[in-house]
Amino acid sequence: MNPWVLSYEGFDPASEGLREALCTLGNGRFATRGATPDGELRTPGTYVAGCYLDSTVAGRTVTNEDLVNLPDWLPVTFATPGSAWFRPERAELLDYRQELDMRQGILHRALRWRDESGRVTAVRQRRLVSMADPRLAALETTFTAENWSGPLRVRATLDGRVTNSGVARYRELRGDHLTGHDTGDRNGLIWLTATTRSSRIIVALACRTDTVSPAREVIREGDRIATHHVLDLARGESATLTKTVALVTSRDSAVHDARSAAIRAVRRAPRFDELLARHVAAWERLWRDARLEVAEPELSQLVHLHVFHLLQTLSPHTADLDVGVPARGLHGEAYRGHVFWDELFVLPWLNLRFPEISLGLLRYRWRRLPEARAAARDAGYDGAMFPWQSGSDGREETQTLHLNPASGRWLPDGSHLQRHIGPAIAYNVWQYYLATGFMPPWCAELLIEIARFFASLTVLDPASGRYEIRGVMGPDEYHERYPGASSPGLANNAYTNIMTVWLLSRARDTLDLLPEPTASEQERARWDDITRRMRVDFHDGVISQFTGYPDLLELDWARYRGVRRLDRTSHGSTLSAVVHAWVLSRSDRARSWQFFAEALFGDINDIQGGTTAEGIHLGAMAGTLDLLQRCYLGLEPRPDGLHLNPLLPDRLGVLSLSIRFRGHQLLIDADHRQAHINGVESLTFSSEPFARRQGETIMTSTGDLGRRITYHRVRLGLTVDQVAERAEMSPGYLQYLEERPGTPTAETMYRLAGALETTVDDLLGGGVDRPPGRGRAAGAPTLESLDPEECLKLIEPGGIGRVAFSGSHGPTVLPVNYRLHHGFIVFRTAPGGPMDQDLRTGVEGVEIKVGFEVDRIDDAQREGWSVLIQGPAHHISPDELSEVTDSDVTPWAGGERPLYIRIVPHQITGRRIHHL
Repeated sequence: MNPWVLSYEGFDPASEGLREALCTLGNGRFATRGATPDGELRTPGTYVAGCYLDSTVAGRTVTNEDLVNLPDWLPVTFATPGSAWFRPERAELLDYRQELDMRQGILHRALRWRDESGRVTAVRQRRLVSMADPRLAALETTFTAENWSGPLRVRATLDGRVTNSGVARYRELRGDHLTGHDTGDRNGLIWLTATTRSSRIIVALACRTDTVSPAREVIREGDRIATHHVLDLARGESATLTKTVALVTSRDSAVHDARSAAIRAVRRAPRFDELLARHVAAWERLWRDARLEVAEPELSQLVHLHVFHLLQTLSPHTADLDVGVPARGLHGEAYRGHVFWDELFVLPWLNLRFPEISLGLLRYRWRRLPEARAAARDAGYDGAMFPWQSGSDGREETQTLHLNPASGRWLPDGSHLQRHIGPAIAYNVWQYYLATGFMPPWCAELLIEIARFFASLTVLDPASGRYEIRGVMGPDEYHERYPGASSPGLANNAYTNIMTVWLLSRARDTLDLLPEPTASEQERARWDDITRRMRVDFHDGVISQFTGYPDLLELDWARYRGVRRLDRTSHGSTLSAVVHAWVLSRSDRARSWQFFAEALFGDINDIQGGTTAEGIHLGAMAGTLDLLQRCYLGLEPRPDGLHLNPLLPDRLGVLSLSIRFRGHQLLIDADHRQAHINGVESLTFSSEPFARRQGETIMTSTGDLGRRITYHRVRLGLTVDQVAERAEMSPGYLQYLEERPGTPTAETMYRLAGALETTVDDLLGGGVDRPPGRGRAAGAPTLESLDPEECLKLIEPGGIGRVAFSGSHGPTVLPVNYRLHHGFIVFRTAPGGPMDQDLRTGVEGVEIKVGFEVDRIDDAQREGWSVLIQGPAHHISPDELSEVTDSDVTPWAGGERPLYIRIVPHQITGRRIHHL
């Protein structure tokens, strides 16, 4: 598996929506879904950040906004002589493959098609939305006639006949958001303009088509325009047509006229190869700063996918725009492109890599501070009350009535009472300050005004002497009112109340950062009093979600089978797995990993059954990245500096990342035992989660290491950038190793050795005679026998092991993900596989004895251990499943793998090796 490439084999109309969302290309300004350029069953979508308009639902005017689907620039189709235009749904496809190259930001498609006359044509396409020039996009198509010669007709179109129809439940809304279409042809370029209905934003597309044959025919219609080309193909030879477009709106900065600006931009655009080179270089720069690597290829692919889509939605180009964080990215129309609180999960990751993007997103909120102040004032409160759903101008975009598409009934919608959007914004202000050391005055104003609102929302109850917050909804959207209540709202939601205490405490801290006080002593004193006397309800020794929660009737668990009974949570949100993984990370590592894996696979496996096709879940994607850095790595910016407290899951392996903290670039490599910072400082961690001590480095004579790296790089004729790319590390860190002493991790050394076509031993000077008393100790490994109790303790965390048995084709060794459950080894596999068929005797009560082995080598400490368990393998019957289903074991190869196998330890032996 290539961890940088997401691949799809075959054309599957049923899964096109999911592919379109996951293969979206964008640059932070606009994005285009990965729809086919030539299909019939497609949901094309091109969305510009911040381009909204009002919509109408089922005859009612609903005063909230939609992110507008803009004209489709993708369509390119073709036809052999006497054939209809190519459509993948109707064609005889001999091969079909689609690949998303996340490292370079390119969508590839390759197909082979046989027409009704037996002519076979190969088609290869490369698509990009330029990260170098945020107005440009391009599609290159190369045709090869494999067994024929003759003319190939090609049609390239700009299509304004698009609607907002990508979400089935929204199709009662008016979706034809574009009007006033116009098209034209000027100096070899075609263009299309349209205007959004209510917001009156002018959108312009201009297109240049490059091909070996300049002759073309232009077909103009009212709302679309196309060029027709004829390519003369010779058998076995190729011809290429490239479509380059510029997208400009009247909302853009420094634009007098959108149409003329688009025409100028596409006329000046370079040819595809240069456009591609600039685009790839821009992505290379992004990945250098966004580096976040894990060792396991499948996990690495998912991490790259989440970083990729985050940066396509929020790139350095976004920093200069007046836009927020759309909950579903720029990848679809779900939630109508609205801005919720997903930035809570996004900005902590951006702060440590792209603080300028974070600052731009905070400025989006600050620009809407007057609207938030007016909303608070109209509701009878002080300060600033930000809306739960936001769009272009900061008014509340949450509907007061919600249309049930199944029944056609309008139902009250009280979700606008989720006031915790305010603390989320304030939290991001504070996290930005901690990561950068910089608190702009306007950011301080934002946090303090939110604090004022929550202080005024809080009421002192004379009977209890506690402060309360009533009439709100917490993050749990299934509880919006009390049973039988005539109006929505709950009292003392625990999350809201506790976050209010946090908010008022940070407001006091923020005041101390300002040159002049902006709050009176009386106001500060009330804030302090609230923080000491805020009401938080409890029941059965746990925090109640809100006042009266324990009095609610128990859910009918049998009726709602999708609910996970063990944690009493429905997990209706993709963010739920992120939060649960975080909460359990230091108390139940196995279940934390289970939730983390669910969050990682959430969109790529579409675990919510069709929602990913409507747009990715940006908050959950960013949440998995934040889990890696702030939760598992324990990376915590605080006022006194950056704290590191790792507790990485064993299955994660080595975690490597690059961050920027208060102007300092830091490169961190860590596993569950050791962390290296900039290859210089080495921290070794004991088995206790929070203990840490200064540890040994993995090498000495590092000045010699730098000279050897330089020698091999020059020998191969490579630049620093080229070696860094080969070794998957930043050029700055490689240059650091060449120029001064450093202590890279063993994993880094292996990558360097591979990149320089040598060995780790050679880089460490293993073949060089050293003066007495210097250099590495001579190899003198020693073995230590382990007792069964210590062996079981070593393998208790679970992870990857190997099962050995005598199979039908000879000795067999297979890897498994295992758990130690009630003293037994438990793993899952597929029915009908080798471990199903070869480990059955066919005799009741007679089981085959197998070997099970787990080993670990710590290169940094030059030691390791190996545990061997021998015993019978027992296939778990359906009647016994309840005994093992709570083991939280996941299959090695993914998928369902419903067959559980249990190994009963009869003999346990182990060895520990020292001084490798």
